[in-house]
Amino acid sequence: MHWLFLMGNTGLQSRLHVRTLSHWCCHVQQSATLIYGYGVTGTGTGTGTGTITGTGTITGTITITGMIAMEKKARNFRNYTVWQDAVNYATLVYQVTSKLPWFEKKGLCDQLQRAAVSIPSNIAEGAGRPTDADFAHFLDQALGSANEVETQLLISKNLNYITEENYQTLIIKLTSIQKQLTGLIANIRQQSGSR
Repeated sequence: MHWLFLMGNTGLQSRLHVRTLSHWCCHVQQSATLIYGYGVTGTGTGTGTGTITGTGTITGTITITGMIAMEKKARNFRNYTVWQDAVNYATLVYQVTSKLPWFEKKGLCDQLQRAAVSIPSNIAEGAGRPTDADFAHFLDQALGSANEVETQLLISKNLNYITEENYQTLIIKLTSIQKQLTGLIANIRQQSGSR
């Protein structure tokens, strides 16, 4: 449930209780402040068509010529296999990096751990966002972190900080995560028509 407020610059205020609204666009007779659902505020005008369901009242004089509404998609990040794999992977990275030289604990070790944790964290954060475009953006961030891990693992191997066996194990698992992320991003953007 979200409360939608329309506040005109003359102090006119109305309120509508809407069940499914996450984003909307309207054209009003005067400049208005839009506050919707997620603590996001902004000003502007636009046009569109669509429907809104809900109950409530609007009082005062305010003209809306068009409105667009999109439902917030319910996503549980725990159900994504790529998130589960990324959590397990970050745990493995912590186990491997615990054996790095002490003088790298605030250097390469710290960078590897942060990048590895960033993969599942971005997936989880993106899944909680209201639109496919937002979700895809955070998946892009997760993929970027995965690429960062790959680079840092190679450097660690070149410095003989990790064994060839550990390196190959980590790279194989990371490649699987990268492929899953790439496929999920492409699928979401294809379905939503975004880039």
